[in-house]
Amino acid sequence: MKKSAKKPRKINKRNLNKKKKPSHGGIKNTKSDNDFVTYNVPNPLRDLSDEQREEFLSKMIENAKEQTSVLIDDIVEIFKKVDPISLIAILSMQALVTGVTKEGDLVEKKDGIHQYHIEILQAIFLSIPNEELGYFPPTPNVTDELTEKITSLGSHANISRFPTSINDTTTEEKAIESIQVLLRTSTQSIRNWSYQDKMKNLTSELYSKLEVDINNNFEFKPNDVISLFEVLMNSIQDRIDSWLDVIQELRKSKNKNELIPDYCKLMGFDSDYTSSMMSDSQLDIPSMKKEEILMLVFAHHQLKLRDCYTFSIEELSILTSMNTEIIHKIVDEFSFSTSSLTGNNKEFFFLDNPVWSKPIIRYDDVLICYIPQLFFAYSHDCFINLTKGINKEKVKRTKAKYLEDKIEEIILRRFPESQTKSGLEWSQDGREYETDLVTFIDGFMLIIEAKSHKVNKAALRGAPKTVKRQFDEMIIEPNIQSKRLRDKILYLKDNPDTEDTLREQLPVSLDDINNVIRMSITLEDFGTMQTNIDKFHKTDWMPNDYEPCVSMTVSDFECITDILEHPIEIINYLTRRSNLSNRVNILGDELDYLGLYCKDRLSFSNEMMDESTEVTITGMSSKIDQYFQLKEQGIDCVKSRPEMIPFFKDILAQIERRTFKGWTDLGNSLCMLNLDEQKTLLRMYKDLERNVPRTFHIETHNNMIIYTPNELSDTSICIIVYKNDNSSKRQDYIEHAVNSALEAMHVNNVMVIAKNIDTASVYNAVAHYKR
Repeated sequence: MKKSAKKPRKINKRNLNKKKKPSHGGIKNTKSDNDFVTYNVPNPLRDLSDEQREEFLSKMIENAKEQTSVLIDDIVEIFKKVDPISLIAILSMQALVTGVTKEGDLVEKKDGIHQYHIEILQAIFLSIPNEELGYFPPTPNVTDELTEKITSLGSHANISRFPTSINDTTTEEKAIESIQVLLRTSTQSIRNWSYQDKMKNLTSELYSKLEVDINNNFEFKPNDVISLFEVLMNSIQDRIDSWLDVIQELRKSKNKNELIPDYCKLMGFDSDYTSSMMSDSQLDIPSMKKEEILMLVFAHHQLKLRDCYTFSIEELSILTSMNTEIIHKIVDEFSFSTSSLTGNNKEFFFLDNPVWSKPIIRYDDVLICYIPQLFFAYSHDCFINLTKGINKEKVKRTKAKYLEDKIEEIILRRFPESQTKSGLEWSQDGREYETDLVTFIDGFMLIIEAKSHKVNKAALRGAPKTVKRQFDEMIIEPNIQSKRLRDKILYLKDNPDTEDTLREQLPVSLDDINNVIRMSITLEDFGTMQTNIDKFHKTDWMPNDYEPCVSMTVSDFECITDILEHPIEIINYLTRRSNLSNRVNILGDELDYLGLYCKDRLSFSNEMMDESTEVTITGMSSKIDQYFQLKEQGIDCVKSRPEMIPFFKDILAQIERRTFKGWTDLGNSLCMLNLDEQKTLLRMYKDLERNVPRTFHIETHNNMIIYTPNELSDTSICIIVYKNDNSSKRQDYIEHAVNSALEAMHVNNVMVIAKNIDTASVYNAVAHYKR
């Protein structure tokens, strides 16, 4: 959508299907403030025996299977009576358009019809022979009926794939079934591996590197395809804006008798057409109320929605500035003619819908495209078809090189002073290894493994063997590789006399490395499984010595660095994410974690470390989603960021300005504090600030705060207050504070902030101690 200062109210919801909404099954935003609350949701079947539960689930699943078949048949019958092109157009507008409030916030879409429902309807439409398609115009009753049936179909289809047996199922089998459910649910209903602009940019950057080969084989370039679908998106949005403007204009009318003449005038209908509508004896317009007339006009106006999604080759040629031959060739690769899916098993459309890679419909001499954004959501699949004629090894090398370069670009954008080395070669026990990327930021070393594997469709449908193979390639192998290098680094640090060529290959001395963060970054999204690795721990797919590390897509990594502009916050986020792995059973995607970090620094209570407790954070990314989506539309929006009160913000700012050796350890420690902890420590500091001047001469006076975190953090914060008169004892105070903090066995790091209250300095000494 083009930026419009006058009308910031309508936004095509083309990328709002990425996240599921939060539910009372986990952490959820409250309406009263920016905090969050947790809900303990009891098992509704807890009072049933295992046999009763299995019987209940079996009946529910069997009923869902029956209803899935019945509802598909019902929808087919509707399409055989009523014009499916107009019907899908009406439902597309309902599913894919949202609004913006006067304050610039997105209007939250209520549960109902979503993008994946439109995809199913489009596939069903394409499966019906041309001669059997209906032609009657849709009425509001039919539209409501179809909406009810397609939403019900989506729910029943999902339930129909649930596992039926629970009594004779092992713990491992249950874990695998749970993974299958998550993958299939994601495949059916969750769209877009990132935000629209990021998907477009990454797709363009990657596949333009194969431009010559693709152009030789298909006579069009990757960016030609991207431009076409971007034009379709923008044109549809502009048309829907204009369509909605008519309704908005009519709502301003105060005289009900002018509604139909005004409508006809806005639509360009002639006077005869206006008269025929006004004099229709079946309607009896003079006796109708204003709202009834508005509803009548709205129903009539809905019939024009199909025009919003209809294009000709010539029109697209003008809009894209490409000749018609190129448009024809692109359309041939990304479209189906009506009836093309006749004979396809309609129940397969939920997990393997052909329209995902061919979203355009060829109908007579026009083109129809309801969801052009599908191209970007499935761009990797779309380009797989375009790269089939290219040497496989070349494609593989191109994707791998692009991913490594992109990660390095993102790191240097946020850490321009960092020292990065790609393709680090090293040896261990006579074997040669290569690590994709290592980055050094002060005392932190980031070991990054980049995986550009194609995610197999069978894995996304939950095929166990394929899921395991994909899991090994994208998660386990890079994890083992990064751990192997981490262990070698730590060994060489502990054994400085051991000679190894790795010492000379690194751009920094091993003595300068205080912390190692391991990351696996993938090109494609594995149904969010790269984020929810904990779900695999009850399978035998995990090596015995497996140590989890942060795993995410390159697009999510870029989003994290966009939101967290403060370099130290990025380090802290990755540290917190590493600490949570395999310690709290969390369900959510990477940007849900980021949303929770912005709210509470990924703080969890010890009670949540119980493996039987699942913490659902789905929906915590809502503010981040809103920021990127409004930004794409040219609308200003406040960026969601973790809060820090001025007292600690000033300390962090001074640490960063001085950038002395070890500053990242101190900054990382300070960023461990969530807002509540910051406020508590400030209140305690203020108490000391008042009391120390009266008590400092007493040998046993209280002048320090020792904050011991829960078991999810290994960092303690100590604040020491003193005066000029006892400043000579500062080091004694620091040593006492550190020793006291390290009494907690889970504490390995201690940050000390010493403040002389007789000075105006933000702090007088800061130090970091490691066990």
